[in-house]
Parts: sequence; structure tokens; C-alpha cells
Amino acid sequence: MLGLVLASCACTLALALGACGESVLDVIVSDTPADATSGGDGTVDGDAAATTDAPADVDLGDAPGLSCPDASPVNQSCVHSTECCSGFCASSSTTLDTTCRPATGCLGVGADCTRAGACCSNGCFSSDAGSLGSAVCAGEAACFVAGASCTGDHDCCSQHCVTGVCTSAAPGCKPAGEACAGDMTCCGRVCVDHGDAVLTCALIGGCRPEGETCTTAPDCCSQRCEADPTGVLRCTALGACTSNDKKPCSRQVGDVCTDANQCCSRVCLTTSDGTKRCAASGGCRSECELCATSSDCCSGVCGPGADGLNRCQQASVCGKPGEICDKDPDCCNTGGMSKCLPDPTPGGPKRCHRPGTPACVAEGSSCALTSECCTGRCVPDHGGALACRSQCLPYGAACASRADCCGADVDCVHLAGSQVCAPLGN
Repeated sequence: MLGLVLASCACTLALALGACGESVLDVIVSDTPADATSGGDGTVDGDAAATTDAPADVDLGDAPGLSCPDASPVNQSCVHSTECCSGFCASSSTTLDTTCRPATGCLGVGADCTRAGACCSNGCFSSDAGSLGSAVCAGEAACFVAGASCTGDHDCCSQHCVTGVCTSAAPGCKPAGEACAGDMTCCGRVCVDHGDAVLTCALIGGCRPEGETCTTAPDCCSQRCEADPTGVLRCTALGACTSNDKKPCSRQVGDVCTDANQCCSRVCLTTSDGTKRCAASGGCRSECELCATSSDCCSGVCGPGADGLNRCQQASVCGKPGEICDKDPDCCNTGGMSKCLPDPTPGGPKRCHRPGTPACVAEGSSCALTSECCTGRCVPDHGGALACRSQCLPYGAACASRADCCGADVDCVHLAGSQVCAPLGN
């Protein structure tokens, strides 16, 4: 099936889309230049240019330069999601007008689904059009709140239909779509007023924070999807891990937060989807952060933690360059007195800097921190190692911080198990 099966149009793509499941979304390769500031979504391919070196199961909607004659591309005005190539029509973070938006971490209208939270519309309902089963993502209709009648779990925001009635999820935060009294009652920390005296929890983009429904581990910012007491699969938190600054943390990039100390990246920022989330700190990842390869980590060691998930591990009793720190003795003294200095990333933590570091190094040089680069960016190169780079990164490219990505509406998002540039504002 197509990664996005649109109910009202069939986009003629320059590239063929492969098969995908509900939580494995296909990528569309973009020809967008690295210095682009707007347009659709860049994507990834092992043989593509270094600027689009992200994993092949990240969906960012439709890309620029692709033909979709019967529907509108990203940023075009719309009323219904069926009008969009991405299958998602919503308001952006910069205007109240509704436009076609990239489907970041969710499925567009008409796509096969098994749960409401997998869909951008937060609605998954029975239809003869479904090929996986009998349900597809709805155009504008959202899931049913607790107490409403239902025919199956996919009808309910709680993903729990008992004897024909949607039943509340287990105690804790409320998943997207459920009625709410304020932001803090929602798993995504956004309670939306629809103007009709009805308040419901919003589905925020990218990876799913703790408490939201999930299908597999890559759906979750924590990379952990487990059954709650009612048997519903929900994203669960990781255990506490002590970072190089001697403080515990558990929340990963994309998780909701109230302050930086909760985040292993030690960065908690308000993102374009309207809520505070743990954000990437830039350059290499510090101890306790999730990782895919050892080159992701400041320590150079990525391995299973106590919870079995790959996290950046301690390589020595002191912090290597890029590690988060509290004071100078936290950092390794190699070739001189090391320094624990504030990182220039907005809201960033103190990090270990190399002793005797020059003012900055040129483009193409290896790096651990953004501050080491004259270009102002320390990002993953084609092979995954970090290098200084001057141009911003397009949608879908692997990134190390928000500042690496092109466009004011784009963040460095944890999505489908990887960190890529993608828009979060809905």
C-alpha cells in the first residue's frame, strides 16, 4: 500500500512508494537544496546526498518538485484534509488560516489504521476502503471520547471499546482526543478550545510522549510502547539515568517537560506545536540520551542501558568534549585544563569543551559542539559522523539541533526512532 492513501486523489509521484505499516511511513526523496527555507519535506536514501541522510521510515508528507495534480501541496490553503497531497489540513503555528500541512509522525486521510492516535485527524473509523482491515484515517472527524458508543477500539480516543462504549484509559494523563480541563491533564500538554465549549487534548506532532497510545516502540519518544492495566498500548517512560553532570534524567528528545533537568539533553523548549518538549542540544548526544550508533554519542559509546534500550554510555570517569557538565572537574583534562562552559544553544546546558580549543574550525572539520564550528552548525554527515556545516538542513535530513534546520516552523524532531528536521506546528 502507499504510505499515504488519499481518499480523494492519487498523487503522481516522481518516485514509487514502497509498502508500509501504520507506524512505518515511507519517505519521499526531495531535490530541495540544503539552503532552502520553505517547501515540502526532504527525505532520505542511503545513496542520496549528504543533506538527506535520514532513516527510510520517516514520513514528512509531500515533497516539493513532485507532481500531485489533483490535490494541493504543503502550505496551500485548504478546508478539508482530502484536498491535500499529505492528507492533512490544519492551521500552522504562524497563521490561523488552514493550509495543507506535512504529516509529521501521523497518517493522512484515507490511510489504513488500527488506532485513532496514528492519524493526523485523530480519527480511525471503519470503511470498506481499508486494505489492512476495516478502518482508515478520517478526513476531519476525530475519535470518540469516553462514554460514546463504539464498534471497536479504533473508534475510541482511549483505544478501549468495552461492550459498545468507549471506556477511559488507565489512570494518568489523557490521550489525544479526550475531554480535558487544562493543558496539564493531557499527555501532550495541549488542551484545545474548539470554540463550542468543548475542550479536548490535542495530538502533537513527531514522536508520541508518555501516555499517548502507540502501536510499536518507534512511535514513542521513549522508544518504549507497553500495555497499561487495561491492555491498551501506550508510550511509557524510561527509567532514571545519571548523566555526566551527576544528575538523574529520563525524558528524551520529543518528550513533554516542565524544566530542563527532566531532559537527558538538558534542553526544554516550547516547540512550534505549542508545548514544552525536550529538545536536541546540538552536536553529539550526552550520556543517557537514546542513540542509534556510537558516532551519535559524545562518549563514543552507544549500548544497552538498564532498560535494554540503546543509550549513550559513560566511556570514562570524566566527561569527553560535548558531555553535559556542572563544573570543570566533570570534564576530562586531556592536554590541558578542560572547561565546563555554557553552550551557545538557546536554553542549552553547560558542556565540556576541549582544552585550548581554537576560536573555531572550518567547514568539514569534525566536531562535538556547535560552538566549535565557524559555520555555526555541527551536524551528522553522510556517514553519520559529526562535521561542521554552513548550510541549513532540509526536511527529513538528520540533525543535531533546531538551529540546524531550514525554516522557522521546523524543529529537530525525534521521529520513527531517528532525529530529523521536520515541522511540528499543526
